[in-house]
Amino acid sequence: MDPEVEVRFQAGAGAVSAARHLVADTLQGWHLNGFPAELAVSELAGNVVRHAATAFTVRIARDEDTVWIEVADGHPVLPSPLEASGDAEAVEA
Repeated sequence: MDPEVEVRFQAGAGAVSAARHLVADTLQGWHLNGFPAELAVSELAGNVVRHAATAFTVRIARDEDTVWIEVADGHPVLPSPLEASGDAEAVEA
């Protein structure tokens, strides 16, 4: 299997699941456990679909002892962190 995989997804129904399966299948093909990576990609891809509403790219690369996973959206503006109080909880946008 290639040491690098890159796939572009259209934002919409099924994109998050498809991205998660790409990571799981790729890591399985490399004989690696993908569970934590699948969760991270699901969260990042879900954020793209929900907040950026653009197509996104998932890139998975590896060398002998490291795996890199990137999720990049097409939104022209970078996100900025919000200040939260000590007792803040997640709020639906």
